[in-house]
Amino acid sequence: MNSEIWQGIRGELEPHFKLHCLDLPGFGNALATDDYSLDNICKLVLENLPQKAIFVGWSLGGLVATNIAITYPQRVQALVTVAASPCFEQQAQWPGMQASVLEQFAKGLSQNFKRTLNQFMAIQAMGSPHAKAEIKQLRTWLETKPVPSQQTLEQSLALLKNSDLRSQLGQIELPFIQVYGYLDRLVPRQAIEKIRELNSNAQQLVFRDASHAPFISDPAEFCSAIKRHLLA
Repeated sequence: MNSEIWQGIRGELEPHFKLHCLDLPGFGNALATDDYSLDNICKLVLENLPQKAIFVGWSLGGLVATNIAITYPQRVQALVTVAASPCFEQQAQWPGMQASVLEQFAKGLSQNFKRTLNQFMAIQAMGSPHAKAEIKQLRTWLETKPVPSQQTLEQSLALLKNSDLRSQLGQIELPFIQVYGYLDRLVPRQAIEKIRELNSNAQQLVFRDASHAPFISDPAEFCSAIKRHLLA
């Protein structure tokens, strides 16, 4: 995905915040990078942001924002993660995406790139009562900028598969808001309480009728929650 995914809520948030909507490396208009390690992605993101900011990251972007808050806390005023997990892949006693699903997506990219890309968009909305409308909106936003290359998508899937920040999540002491969709299939609701146990400082907001993209399915409620917690 690219930064156009925030278009549906920008109008509501712009009167209250100065927004910097970034594409992750290789997505949208951002240049790709051969070093798709989490640390390098964080450095590239920070090059395009003020010295201190509120970080809001969705899914993979939430993983990146979390690592920035852990590694560069002086750059972070507050952290908001949306449908993100410190460990996306299922582990022993840890709910998440099955390794076989991530591997299937990676394999599919080399076999049928377009179909796999469509399947990946579909899984973002899976479980939502408004799935078709959300997929259509995601596709519209995706098509406004260059489509990521197969290499970038493979790198980002590998990052989701191999990253594990669970042991470091408790280091985050700044204002920390975690937003989830109760119907999410990528970050299942069984993981929400597990994540809470790793950082008791965080506030969790769960949207009951949302899947992996609550800011698309429930934009007004999402914006109200963000303003309520960050402008207090």
